[in-house]
Amino acid sequence: MRVIKWLAIFGAAFFAAWILIFTFTQPQFKETASARIFTYYTPPIPVYLYVAGAFAMGLLIGLAVALYYYITYQARIHKKNKQIRVLEEEVKKEIPGESFSEEQSSVQNENYNENIAEEQETPPEENL
Repeated sequence: MRVIKWLAIFGAAFFAAWILIFTFTQPQFKETASARIFTYYTPPIPVYLYVAGAFAMGLLIGLAVALYYYITYQARIHKKNKQIRVLEEEVKKEIPGESFSEEQSSVQNENYNENIAEEQETPPEENL
């Protein structure tokens, strides 16, 4: 199943790459244009560089946002795990006498051993 998933991803990426190659080789994208940023005019560059630059900026902004959320959620998870450890320690301290005395333990072991012996003595039911 993983192979099929990776083949599908590779196929989609390959198809998208061919679309971009054929699109950017069109004469309209090779024409140069100058951009005006407030009062500054950029030197004339091909239109496909503007498109590629906008795509790259989108990737960088998306990566920055994803990284921010990853770091904040990891910090939140770490804080919650720390709270869980503290609460578990409190619970252990609040429940006294959780271990059984040797006398209770030996009685339980004997009962357990008797139950196991009875199960082994009874023959299994035969299927008809």
